[in-house]
Amino acid sequence: MYTCTKRGAFEMDDTLFVLGNGFDIHSCLPTRFCQFRKFVCERADINPGRVYNDMDKLFPESMNFQQDPKGGLNGPYMKIWIYLLDSASKECSAYDPDKYWADFEEDLGGLPYEDVLDQPEIQFDSEGDEDPFQTGEASQSMEQYISVNMLTKELREWIENVEETSPEIDKNLAERFKGHNNMFLSFNYTNTLEKWYGIDYTQVTHIHGFVDNETQVPDTIIFGHKDNDSYNMPAPSEEYMSDIDQETLKPVLDIISKHEYFYKKIMASNLKSLFFYGFSFSEVDSPYIEKILKSITTSKPIIY
Repeated sequence: MYTCTKRGAFEMDDTLFVLGNGFDIHSCLPTRFCQFRKFVCERADINPGRVYNDMDKLFPESMNFQQDPKGGLNGPYMKIWIYLLDSASKECSAYDPDKYWADFEEDLGGLPYEDVLDQPEIQFDSEGDEDPFQTGEASQSMEQYISVNMLTKELREWIENVEETSPEIDKNLAERFKGHNNMFLSFNYTNTLEKWYGIDYTQVTHIHGFVDNETQVPDTIIFGHKDNDSYNMPAPSEEYMSDIDQETLKPVLDIISKHEYFYKKIMASNLKSLFFYGFSFSEVDSPYIEKILKSITTSKPIIY
């Protein structure tokens, strides 16, 4: 049903462009994962050129967030995230320029929480039986160690910095993008298309949210992994880590449902071609593409 071809001349209208981070990188924007990690490390006052998979190197004395002398208020929290991400990094070194955001999202599904969270002391009632309520209260202090909201906040502030960078416009791509019937599905948090390529915002769907410094319109930044891991730790540690894992789980089906209007636009369009640029085709994001292919009503669109 679908015809693949090399990149070449084609009608500019009636095309769906699917853009990943490779598009921003091609535009000379500093949007690699290693550049985000460098941003976080520098704000936490640690060397971004080292791999931190040893907690003792980050917190040589204790994990007391109130007394940590470096990194300011957020530094200790982000040190924890650097440790978790560096320890979970599978495909390449955490600061390797070839590490993709897809690798980062996959790593989120296997973070070594057990290295960070202290085991709560089991509490017993007057009869000597385990009291899960009291044990649960004793474990609540663990929440200070891992803050998904803090990671999201750092990501948003980094994107705001990226937005201050002027990209290099690819004139060939700019020509390809022209056409009022074109649609754009962007997996990027930047507004490069709208701000620098002059694409009308009604043509662009930011499936995982975006940051716009000019309008200051708040939007949810979405990232996450595909699968949940099970943890071999006593309750309530296992339950707590499961909650954290849920926070880093990408709710792809919910996102598709939220953007049903986008897929209805595809069904109603006379789509002639699909153009992928800088998109990694990660497993966690595959349902978006499957939904696109199922929504196409025209026969044999060309895939670039």
